[in-house]
Amino acid sequence: MPLNFLPAEDKEKLAQEQKLLSFRKNSIYFLVFVALAASIIWSDLWLLDQHNNSLEKSITELRESQTIKETTSIESQIKDFNSKVELVDSITSDRLPLSNNLSKLINIIPEGISVEMMSIDILNNSFELRGIARNRDSYLSLKDSLLSTDWFTEVDLPITDLLSRDTITFTLQTTFSDAFLATKDIL
Repeated sequence: MPLNFLPAEDKEKLAQEQKLLSFRKNSIYFLVFVALAASIIWSDLWLLDQHNNSLEKSITELRESQTIKETTSIESQIKDFNSKVELVDSITSDRLPLSNNLSKLINIIPEGISVEMMSIDILNNSFELRGIARNRDSYLSLKDSLLSTDWFTEVDLPITDLLSRDTITFTLQTTFSDAFLATKDIL
């Protein structure tokens, strides 16, 4: 059995001081642990922020390079398209723009004429018109309308087309004038 030379009050006071000292010691350990954990967390956050900044920079550089590649690709496609348009222009520059001006030709066809077919042969400078005229006067009016322009030099009316007085099925042939072929824009 241990000998007890201290009074009970002092003994109790000593026990409380030991508890207080133990509490202070544990509190210091806890604070050191919290400070250490906080510094580790802070350093990890700093490293993550640095890594995030590096990734954002890489992504931005990648997007810029991709945008440059796309822009270069689009510019290349535009240049290819423009060269094709220039090629088509050079090929068609000596062609007559008949499709744009066909309405002008249709406007000179007088009333009483139904056109079934038009044939344009630029190589032979010829124009053929097939259709039905209501009567001989309408048919002769068509000839006069064609000759009133400076687009055609002569109009061939077959005599057989003039034999009938009413409802004439005709095939009319004419030749383009030199003025028409030179300007390419008379129609």
